[in-house]
Amino acid sequence: MAKTDLIMNDATNDDVMTRFRNLYEELFLHDGYGRIELEMKILRRGQKEIILRCGKEYRFVIDFPTKRKLKMDDQVLMESRFQS
Repeated sequence: MAKTDLIMNDATNDDVMTRFRNLYEELFLHDGYGRIELEMKILRRGQKEIILRCGKEYRFVIDFPTKRKLKMDDQVLMESRFQS
């Protein structure tokens, strides 16, 4: 079983992308075989769990906009445009 470095609720999508980019560069420069796995699960409360596996396991829980929240944000944006 891989060692897990746990990163919880304060992670952002940029944190995940930075870690993924660093792992890719590390593997690309490695003289041999390498493997990266990415697993993504939908959690409750508008969050996703993202697990990157590459020797170690990096676990992120990040907020993401649900379709319902996007619709509500669009509606608020449209209402604010008409009020101006």
